[in-house]
This record gives sequence, structure tokens and C-alpha cells, in this order.
Amino acid sequence: MPFNYVDEPAAPNERKKDPNIEDDFERNNPSFFYLLIQILRILLSKPSNHVSPVPDEVRDAGSEELEEPWEACLHEFVQKRMAPTDKAVKASTAAEIREQFFKAAAGEVQQREVRLKLARKGFYETTQAVREGIKKTTKRVYQYNFGEEGTQYVRLRDE
Repeated sequence: MPFNYVDEPAAPNERKKDPNIEDDFERNNPSFFYLLIQILRILLSKPSNHVSPVPDEVRDAGSEELEEPWEACLHEFVQKRMAPTDKAVKASTAAEIREQFFKAAAGEVQQREVRLKLARKGFYETTQAVREGIKKTTKRVYQYNFGEEGTQYVRLRDE
């Protein structure tokens, strides 16, 4: 269940406990257990990881609780150092972005984990054909969802 039932609710996922709930079992016995069986059938027909609905405040409280220190560093890095661009030729290479994030993280992330951490947070690495003058080559770049601007290539801003 997405809620904890306690005497004095304080957190978003807590609800007030009914101390007399057992008294209601006797009175509602036949209909209550019929209802439980119907709910059980519905739950057993769904995938085991399916819990719905989870209230927004519970989901947000859970994500805040599970947030790791490097995630705040990544958020600041995206805000201050990254900018969207619509052309792959203008984008920074994926290696440059990983290197700069590793430096910005200042020990919060091991270098070998940077690629995985970025992928976990929505950075999609892809190879793009680019033309620089008459030379045609490929370039490994990141795409990221910048919110209102949508998913675009990533370039590093000048410091």
C-alpha cells in the first residue's frame, strides 16, 4: 500500500489510523471479505510491480529520499554548463561532456560511472554524421530533454 497508517500523520504517505477498525470486521464480515477477494483477483491479474495510484506527494517524497548527492551536482551542471542546440555539428562531444561533469562532480562520481549516471538521468548518446567544411565524419554526442525546448543535442557553455 502506498500509505502508512499511524496515530499522528506527519509525512505525505501517512494517514490517520482507525483504532476501532477491528470492531467493523464483525459487522461487515461477509461483504468485506467478498470485496477483499475481488480486489485480490484484480491485483493478481496485474504485473507484480504494479501499484496504482501512487499520489504525487508520496512519489515526490520518495524521490527526494532516494536522491543521491551526485544528482544535485548534475542538476546544477545542466543548469549552468549546458545549452541545447539543434545541430549535431554544434554539439559538444559525449566525451567532453563526461569529462566536464566528472570535474564538476568533484569526487561525487567515479570516472568509470559517469556514462552510466548520465544515461540513468536521460542523456542519450548517439553517433551522428557531421560535415565540417568539405570533411565528412562522425561524432558521438548526447541528446537530452531540456523541458520546454524539447529533446535536443547538448553543447557546453563557455565558463
